[in-house]
Amino acid sequence: MSFRPVNVVEFTQDRKRIISVSDDKTVRVWDLLTQEEEKIFEDHTDYVKALALCSEAPNIIATGSYDHTVRIYDIESKECILTLDHGEPVESVLFFRGGNLIAVAGGPYVKIYDIKMNGKCVGVLGNHEKTVTCMAFDGKFSRLLVGTLDQHVKVYELQDYKLVCSMNYPAPILSMGISQDDRVLVVGMSTGLLSIKKQKPVGSQELKVHERITRSGTYQYFIRGTTNKGEKTDIKATTAKKQKLKPYDKYLKAFQYGKALDEAFKHKGYDVLLPVLEELVYRNGLKAALTGKDERTVKKLIDFAAKNLNTPNYTNLAIEVANTLLDVCIPTSAYYENLFEHLHSLQLAVNNELIEQRKLYEVLGLIDSLVLSSDLLSDRSMMQ
Repeated sequence: MSFRPVNVVEFTQDRKRIISVSDDKTVRVWDLLTQEEEKIFEDHTDYVKALALCSEAPNIIATGSYDHTVRIYDIESKECILTLDHGEPVESVLFFRGGNLIAVAGGPYVKIYDIKMNGKCVGVLGNHEKTVTCMAFDGKFSRLLVGTLDQHVKVYELQDYKLVCSMNYPAPILSMGISQDDRVLVVGMSTGLLSIKKQKPVGSQELKVHERITRSGTYQYFIRGTTNKGEKTDIKATTAKKQKLKPYDKYLKAFQYGKALDEAFKHKGYDVLLPVLEELVYRNGLKAALTGKDERTVKKLIDFAAKNLNTPNYTNLAIEVANTLLDVCIPTSAYYENLFEHLHSLQLAVNNELIEQRKLYEVLGLIDSLVLSSDLLSDRSMMQ
């Protein structure tokens, strides 16, 4: 029994056995009648991620692992008859029709190996930027579809291994399937999306209506569309009215940062003040906005910093405002009569925050000691 994730499970052609590969580095053969393990192969040294059965030889299977190898087993003789070194962690394997060739996907390419020639590489499909995760043959076994983490499904002609088509998807591709008539392509992506593309039948194409061509420069070309009254179900396009900028937005647009700050203080609450302050900090214009401000405006900003220093959502902004105030106002403190009295409230807020931080660190120290003591007790109990 496997105690790790089982990655692939396949029935044998006679439907009497099941083959599974898993992250415990094993390949297991199960008997359906007895529901017991018939054989286990433990040659791989890393996760086994891929499994393929040969349709022409029912007793031949191929497995691919993250140890960079592909191993071909005979489940009747219970032996490994061939080992291929792919050079990259193997994500998918496929037998060609006839069973002489095998396609191996791993890393940013797909390699084609000839089993009859002792595993010689006869072709490489390398038009990929990221890891190839899945492969599939079309219904006629004339083309190979390859899905990758670079969000593409690419189609190759098997006669000359040339790229004939490429389809882009919105997310990395993990799995893929195609119907036998090649009309439905299903692709699974890493974001949970499942894409289903259907091809229209050949006989369902609508007949094209030959319309009279109106040449440019003629009178008919000039008056075209004037007699069309439209349908009741048509949606009438309306021109969106251009929104007028608020006064503080106009000042910001004109780089008049001081006037923008004054305009923000005219509004009650923080609905306008916060965005304006954040925009000034983003533009490195807060210092220019504070230069030359009167004591009343400076007091409002000091009150804002002191009040919101302990508010998590505004802490960074309050610290930035406080630092800028000190840089601007301290050198010119002679112009402000009660500057240091206003700064006293900010100092109290900082001291209160430091006291709270010290208490939190004390609690963290107690928690760490409790966790350490519990770990020591558990280690002693395990040793006994």
